[in-house]
Amino acid sequence: MSTIEDKFKKHRRSFDHREPEKDHLARFILKLEEDQDKHQRRPWFILKVAASLIVLVAATYLAFNFFSMGNSMARQEAQLISYSPELNEVMAYYDEASLAKMNRIDALVSDNDEAVKIKQTAYNSLEDLDIRLAAIEKEYMKNPDNSALKAALINNKRKKVEVMDRIIMQIDFANTQLY
Repeated sequence: MSTIEDKFKKHRRSFDHREPEKDHLARFILKLEEDQDKHQRRPWFILKVAASLIVLVAATYLAFNFFSMGNSMARQEAQLISYSPELNEVMAYYDEASLAKMNRIDALVSDNDEAVKIKQTAYNSLEDLDIRLAAIEKEYMKNPDNSALKAALINNKRKKVEVMDRIIMQIDFANTQLY
């Protein structure tokens, strides 16, 4: 035992001569509870602040990556491909035909489910063609004199117009079936 405890035990009578007051136990319990509340609230407050900071840092990191990735993608898309004048005319022709057919598809699609499903599958097919076109264009940028790549570019655009023609026929058929 420590020396202080020994002294208390030896001189116990000098400390125990008075009785505690009536409300001493209630005050003691109240002080214990207040002290306990102070200790319990503080860690939770610190944890809340730490969690908020973590969320803030994570959101900032994700936002920064999202916007910087968007800028790099915009920079990649901004690269222009220079075609020969003849190829440029052919590409412009098929682009105009595609746009006209896309407008026609949008006009034909009514609220019926069949036409909407056809349009959705059509857009998926067109997206696949656009992905292939991007790959061909990437190769064309490396080797612009390759005649096979020029033919592939034109065939891709032609295929896109053909797919849209089939889509228009399917949507017309779906719309006439209902009436």
